[in-house]
Amino acid sequence: MKSATIVFMVSLVLCTSFMSAKNFHALAAHTPHSSVASNYTFSEHIAPIIWKHCVSCHRDGEIAPFSLTNYEEVAENALTIAAVTKSRFMPPWKPTQYARYADERGLTDDEIQILADWAAAGAPQGDPSKTPPLPVFPKGSQLGIPDVVLSMPEEFTVKADFKDEYRNFVIPFSFSSDKNISAVEFRPGNPAVVHHVLMWIDTTGKARKMDAADPLPGYSGFGGAGFDDAIVLPAAWVPGAVPRFFPDKMGIRIPKNADLVMQIHYAPSGSVQKDQSTVNIFYSDDKSIRQIREATINPQNLAGGNSSFLVKAETINRFKGVLDVPYDFSLMSIAPHMHLIGTKAKSYAITPKGDTIKLIAIDDWDFNWQGSYTFKKLIKIPKGAKVYYEAEYDNTANNPLNPNNPPRVVRWGENTTDEMFLCYFFGILYLPGDENISLETSNPTSLIDESFSIHSPAAIIIPNPMQHHGILSWTAPKDGNYSISITDITGAVVQTIARNTFFTAGHHFVELQNDYFASGMYFVHIYDGSSTQTVIYSVTP
Repeated sequence: MKSATIVFMVSLVLCTSFMSAKNFHALAAHTPHSSVASNYTFSEHIAPIIWKHCVSCHRDGEIAPFSLTNYEEVAENALTIAAVTKSRFMPPWKPTQYARYADERGLTDDEIQILADWAAAGAPQGDPSKTPPLPVFPKGSQLGIPDVVLSMPEEFTVKADFKDEYRNFVIPFSFSSDKNISAVEFRPGNPAVVHHVLMWIDTTGKARKMDAADPLPGYSGFGGAGFDDAIVLPAAWVPGAVPRFFPDKMGIRIPKNADLVMQIHYAPSGSVQKDQSTVNIFYSDDKSIRQIREATINPQNLAGGNSSFLVKAETINRFKGVLDVPYDFSLMSIAPHMHLIGTKAKSYAITPKGDTIKLIAIDDWDFNWQGSYTFKKLIKIPKGAKVYYEAEYDNTANNPLNPNNPPRVVRWGENTTDEMFLCYFFGILYLPGDENISLETSNPTSLIDESFSIHSPAAIIIPNPMQHHGILSWTAPKDGNYSISITDITGAVVQTIARNTFFTAGHHFVELQNDYFASGMYFVHIYDGSSTQTVIYSVTP
């Protein structure tokens, strides 16, 4: 079940407030109406776009302010969708094309025009029978059966006060020996209020002491674990994020007796909510792994040796930090971080030969939408290079996002109204050939219907769980030979449905008979010669 070809991609979103439906619809007010008829219909043209780009967040229980899971919901919001996609406000994606990343969110120009034309024509439905099935979002795990499931020690109560809350929960890993980890998968207990999650490894016991000193479950904190010794765990979560295994022979080593520190941002709520989230841990089969390392540019790295960070009132300040690279390094991902008065962020490396390696540029920083960005391939940063991070802050009255009126001096701090100058870098020690390792690979065990992906076969099982029989519905992205098999929880093959059999591109249906299967968990594997799509299902008495 542990693929050597996939990486845990993180699209980390740090958000202090919901974008309300009112805000969305206000953007639609300037959308022009057109009397020109459109050839586009919801069933054949709009649904594939919405299913692919929107419903991971725009569905019941998720973070978006309204649902887009059927024709009526999409048609009602047609003008809003046209407006926010035309302005590229949605889907949220802040980096410019200064550099390119895996799992980039965004629509093509053609998709944006299709949405606009359809909305202007009155949002016609078309033939309902031609509407593709809604993606199936899994429960429990998207990666298979975890080796360990860690849970918050007790439920946490989110108040009905319409305020953001950040809480750090301490969970012992309880490993009797050091463990190599191939994937970490966060599972929200209450998706209605869990907005994003950051995680750290604590080997000092400091988090336990802070937890014990706070009368509520966990302890309060924002942006960091609350102490400098915490080790960043590259396994953050946001709604819609797809968990991945790390690449072959890469991963995280977690020391024995360490604690997981899980910081959850609870979004504002008008009703009392309960949450008890969990984390799935997957061991690595490799006894030795290339450990993912983390480096940071912060005020201690400010150019010129000035480690003071202060933004005076009524000023626009720019800061520049630099990090010397002492050895060849393969960079996997990058995560800049600021708060409310941040406006721009940029990072790049200068090699000893004077070449520039572009890493990230964000020209319209938005605290509501920031993230950790994984490159399409590992990027070699040579020994002797210098990595730079530049950030701009607008602490004037002209900045509508300035939380202080009138503006005041802003210093470093973890409160929302404080500021930070931070950029995280994740990667591994370089080995020849790393530049060819792709980090943009599909998840072979997701239950999400990927009918619109050309990268791997998409599959769902109906019903799930099943009793005596069911249907495997899967999509061949191209003509070719495919093998389909069923294994039990131990990995033993219990049935071979197809062995290197030719299938044409398109949808296929296979009837599954389970009369002779014992009750339990099973896995359908579809192999196309290069990657495997796996569907988890269970058989009940």
